[in-house]
Amino acid sequence: MKKLIILIAIQVICTSIFAQLYKIPLENRVSNSSLIVEGTVIDKTSFQRNDEIYTSNLISITRTLKGNSNNKIKVITLGGELNGVKTEWSHLLSLEKGVKGIFFLTPTENSINEYEAYSSSQGFIELQQLNDKLIGIDPFETYQNITEVYTKIGYVPVNKSLIADPGKTCINFQLVPVSISGNKGNSQAVEIIADLLVKTDADTEPKLYIASTQIAYNPEFFGDEIIKSGNFQFQGLEIGANPNYELIISDITKNELEIKLKGKTENVEDLESLNTEYKKIGRIVFKIKDITKQPDFKDITASANNKFIPKKGGEIKSFDCVKTEIKGGVADCPEITSISTSVIGSLNVAAGVGTVSENGIPGVITIVGKNFTNPATGKKIPDGYTVRFLNAGQKDSKYVQPFEGDYISWADTKIEVKVPSIGYTDCERTTIGQDSYAGTGPVLVEKCTFFGNCYGKSKDEIYVKFAAKNTSQINAANLRESVKSKFANRDDDGGYSFYFDTNFKAYLGAADAFKRALTTWRCQTLVNYDIRELSTIPNVAGSCKISLGTLPAGTSSSTRATTVVDPFDCGASPNIQYSYLPATRITFRDKKEDGTLIDWHTSNTTPTLDWDSKLDLETIALHELGHAMLLRHTANTNNVMYYAASGYKRTLTTDDLDGGKHTVELGTKVVTACPNTAMTKISTAGCGLTSSEEISTIKSLIKVFPNPTDGFINISSLSENLDILSFHILSILGVELVKFDMKDTNMSLDISFLPSGMYILSGKQKNGEPIYVSYISKI
Repeated sequence: MKKLIILIAIQVICTSIFAQLYKIPLENRVSNSSLIVEGTVIDKTSFQRNDEIYTSNLISITRTLKGNSNNKIKVITLGGELNGVKTEWSHLLSLEKGVKGIFFLTPTENSINEYEAYSSSQGFIELQQLNDKLIGIDPFETYQNITEVYTKIGYVPVNKSLIADPGKTCINFQLVPVSISGNKGNSQAVEIIADLLVKTDADTEPKLYIASTQIAYNPEFFGDEIIKSGNFQFQGLEIGANPNYELIISDITKNELEIKLKGKTENVEDLESLNTEYKKIGRIVFKIKDITKQPDFKDITASANNKFIPKKGGEIKSFDCVKTEIKGGVADCPEITSISTSVIGSLNVAAGVGTVSENGIPGVITIVGKNFTNPATGKKIPDGYTVRFLNAGQKDSKYVQPFEGDYISWADTKIEVKVPSIGYTDCERTTIGQDSYAGTGPVLVEKCTFFGNCYGKSKDEIYVKFAAKNTSQINAANLRESVKSKFANRDDDGGYSFYFDTNFKAYLGAADAFKRALTTWRCQTLVNYDIRELSTIPNVAGSCKISLGTLPAGTSSSTRATTVVDPFDCGASPNIQYSYLPATRITFRDKKEDGTLIDWHTSNTTPTLDWDSKLDLETIALHELGHAMLLRHTANTNNVMYYAASGYKRTLTTDDLDGGKHTVELGTKVVTACPNTAMTKISTAGCGLTSSEEISTIKSLIKVFPNPTDGFINISSLSENLDILSFHILSILGVELVKFDMKDTNMSLDISFLPSGMYILSGKQKNGEPIYVSYISKI
């Protein structure tokens, strides 16, 4: 069985910077893109290029907004899955099959009809139907009126969906799916029933003369030319049954039909009056060809050939504007009465910690309400229902859903569920978002339909203090569930060792700034992260490189730094209890995309900075090290792990500390299936790092054995030049218990009188320099 490697690049944050992304204005994206299209991802293929895995995303274009293109194009993104290896780069563009949106593109140099998104994740505005409204989402903005985006692009749709202006008479069409004779994946599903409705925004009650709509659909799901094939019919007519109208239904193309209602008379008394409440033209039956395909009604539009006669009579007029939408069914929507945690009166929670964090923060919420529906026999949760959390890795209306195995219980009036730090991004629970995790905000219980959503939303908001890194597995009940990630003893000295590359060392003050940030995490969480020369790290497999240079090919031009975390499974599904961190690495960018150098501020002063071209290295290092601490972003503005910042952040908040203490404590757990034993926490006394040079290489020049020991320890100096004055044995909390002088290069010390437990062996050189040597296990 091949090892699945998840590679995550986590970028840093400053001022208007989203994880080291700085905001690219929409106008700049428009001007710098040679091609802008609206389309849907219909296929994905991963490949290797320049030692990195990329994905070719095939886009089916519905509209070309700028430039010229074919009906289908390829958009290349960094990351993907190839030969059992999966790479995920957070906050760089990653596309899932079926996702729809607006792409801002520039051609690649590799082939014709191949493009990449300008400014990576900002080069895609995802289109979502939320609460019966079409919105657009990118990393920084939520566009509540998508027409504004079209306007800035310079594209004017023929069939614009406009809010009626005063004095204008507009017609509105709505397609509302009512029922389906089975759920997705159910081979017995044979048809979809939907209502076609019409109204006006005007209060003048115009008389409807012509109502003409076009519906585009997926022929793989419904078949080609569904009028001709008999896969479409009206089951019940209302306005369409009026004898003063003629109903004309025809295939326009193999995947588009037209429904046209035309008056047979100009006598206003015989025609239907429209008002601001929807009226039904009729109920439609769409027969299904292949339930396993994507069941999209891709679009509903209305031509300019929609006409009315004023209520008091007169000449036939065209409606001033049209509006169209596809709406999800709303019958029996879930309603949320309250949300709570195990701590009465508190909605503070942590994501990715299971039922409770290692330091007592709840990881489960209880949702009370109605219309949640009971699961079918043998099911953990009902088909077509999910709980949604605001995604801290995204903006506003982007949500994440827990895995099936992360629900504690589900009933019609009560749900208990773990707060996720990895989960699904779609209602069908098919797409896993590696960079999707819960953040502070409301909670939704959603009823998912093929064509929209219907949900209950909590009035109160949970406060997510931190999100800990998780992976996932299919458990013994054949349900996907989250798996917590932990530290290990990777450098054979209790944890992990960082080392600086040549460029980072040479940058004035960079090493000192990084050490200040690392000292902050070390002294407040006791994480076993230290700094040495690579040649002195006991186990190079546990080495963690700190670099200044070029970021990997395909990394967004607005990214300033990345942290890579590679969680490996401890064992195999369905028995994976934890994943563990084998190593990490951090790269700081040396140049901007235009080739000019980034001016890294490295002193401990706090001058005013231009956070585009001059960045505070300690602030960014503190955030990046938070990712190395197995923490994800939060949606809490004051946190170091907040996804955007407005200035210096050199102090950990309570939320950041709670997250760090949880991951460190979890890392000390001994798990048989995980290699390299557990992490050993450092002492408070030994938490500080030297500021002007690397941590001393003394640890590699002293041998302490046996360890563990039941009585005596032997200490040997491996260097004649090592001039040690004394040694100290400290408790794990840094309290001195024993002090002795080092009178020879070899000596034996009796510690049999000490209780069983973990101790720290530290020392001092004759020149006064303190040294930290090792942990001792007394059994």
